[in-house]
This record gives sequence, structure tokens and C-alpha cells, in this order.
Amino acid sequence: MAVQFDQGDLGLGEFTRDYYLDRERHGEKIAAYRKFLIDKVTQFLHDADLPTNSTKIASDVDEIIDLETKWAEIIVPEENRRDYSRMYNLRRLNDMQEVMPLVDWTRYFNSVAPYVVHDYFASNPEIVIREVDYMKKLGEFLQSTDPRIITNYIYMRYTSSWNGELGEKYEDISQVFI
Repeated sequence: MAVQFDQGDLGLGEFTRDYYLDRERHGEKIAAYRKFLIDKVTQFLHDADLPTNSTKIASDVDEIIDLETKWAEIIVPEENRRDYSRMYNLRRLNDMQEVMPLVDWTRYFNSVAPYVVHDYFASNPEIVIREVDYMKKLGEFLQSTDPRIITNYIYMRYTSSWNGELGEKYEDISQVFI
């Protein structure tokens, strides 16, 4: 079994690329998402006894949505992902360093994988890169994006994975959005 690299999904979930790119049709969804993020960030700051500046929060959220919109532009549409032979790009792990040099892949896997599999990753195993051009474009996109915006985005995605564990206030914010 080979490690597979593929494009991820956006904050609104899988198959939501068009929500970001067709604002005429999906503008209400983006507006609701924006409000959800603003409410969530405001609640986090309040719970941490940190000052809340609504203008700054809105600006940061707008940057996150802009980041996702630009990211949506490089995501390969689902209708172009039906040819599994095209998407089966067997390579070696070291090749990923050429495809996306922004990430030190050895360091990454050594930091997230259990120690018992470090030798496996050190052996330069076979991997599958599902969308090679996407990975290259993603690396270029991330390289040209302000690290502060990327950090805010990562915090947003990480905290979203904990929505159900954060308590009733956060559940209420999520329920209004849903």
C-alpha cells in the first residue's frame, strides 16, 4: 500500500469548489460561512479573555475566504477526475520534494508518523501523487501567500475539527450556520 497525495477540501467541505468560484449563485452560502467564522473567532477570543476587534476579525476572516477562493481556482474539478489512470502517478517519496519543495517531506513524516515507521519513510517508498500539477500549483500558491493568513487558516481548520467538543456555545454557532 502506497502513501497517496491528493488535493484536499475547502473549509465548506468536499465538492464545494464552485461555492467559492460562482458567487452569483452561491453568494449566500459564502456570506453565511463568513458570519459563522466571525462568530466562532469572536467566541474564541472572548473565552480566552482576549480583546475582540470586530473590524480586525472581519478582515482576517475575509483573508481566509480569499485564500480559499484562490485555492479553489487550482483545485481540479471533480468532472476532470474520472480518469483513474491519469490520476495514478506512481513515484518515490523523494520525488515529492521536487513536486512541492516548500515542505521538507522527510521532516514532516518523521514528525507525524510513529517512530516504528521512520525507517519505511527513510527507504524512499513508492507513493501515488493523484494530481501532480495541482500539487505544484499548491506549492507555488502557498509560497506566495502571507504566512499569517496561512496560519489563521490552519487554526480555523484545526478548531473546526473540534466543533463538537468545544461546548454548547460553539455548537450553537455551528447550528446557526448549518
